[in-house]
Amino acid sequence: SDGPASGAGIGEGDVITSIAGRAVTSPEDLGRILDGLRPGEQVEVELVGPNGAVRTIDVTLGTRPLPTELP
Repeated sequence: SDGPASGAGIGEGDVITSIAGRAVTSPEDLGRILDGLRPGEQVEVELVGPNGAVRTIDVTLGTRPLPTELP
């Protein structure tokens, strides 16, 4: 899709391991971390690609969609 993640280079098969220095070990962790951040905030995201390469990118957060807006 055209959201902040894809715009920052996060793609299919990438696994987010930390956001803003906080470990992500489950989808629930990801939600809790994002709930504490604000749209427009720039955060460092560490991820592991499908080939096993670890990389860190900067992402400017967008507005989270409401559950009714998710595909």
